[in-house]
Amino acid sequence: MVGLPKSADSQRWDIVAKLPSTGEGAPNTAGGGRPRPPALSVGMEMLRGLLIDQFELKAHTENRDVTVWALTLRNGAPKMKAADDSERTVCKADFAAPTFGNIGHMVRCTNVTMGQLMDYLRQMAGSSFDHPLYDATGLKGGWDFLLGWTPTNALQSPPPNADQPAGPAIAADPGDVPIFDAVEREINLKFVREKQSIPVIVVDHVDETPIQ
Repeated sequence: MVGLPKSADSQRWDIVAKLPSTGEGAPNTAGGGRPRPPALSVGMEMLRGLLIDQFELKAHTENRDVTVWALTLRNGAPKMKAADDSERTVCKADFAAPTFGNIGHMVRCTNVTMGQLMDYLRQMAGSSFDHPLYDATGLKGGWDFLLGWTPTNALQSPPPNADQPAGPAIAADPGDVPIFDAVEREINLKFVREKQSIPVIVVDHVDETPIQ
């Protein structure tokens, strides 16, 4: 997202919103258990509507050359197994898998494409990346693999930033396994900082304070 006012980096807001009781966005009560919140994609669309209503957000999407963390192949084959197409696509904690360093548990991914891996890392390790993620592996289809890392808030050293070379900072604690190291060590891929033309959201107008 580009074109936001400078106040967007410092001004913070508390949002209190009520979910609809029926239809899209309503809590999922299937199975008679505790109601579950709507899917992330639905929640983000609801947030977009709030920004339009309260901040009069106007924006469009266009391709621009931006700095990204591109996931690439290292020398040799990836340490992943080609998946059976009939397998369910999922990434979930595997508490029985052996760990190392300061890793609480490993995540077992089954029949996951590289694009889906990008989406998963954005959700689960997004604070480690200061640029968008981009799949440059050229790998097709789904893959099975194990991946585990030290969460950013548990690291003894900061994640990489624009003033550092590609890859993580040297960990103060040798047991730390930042996501950059985990990807290289465990599945033989690598994040490299480079320029790519990707779709970005360009803000044409947004009020700095809400209407109400």
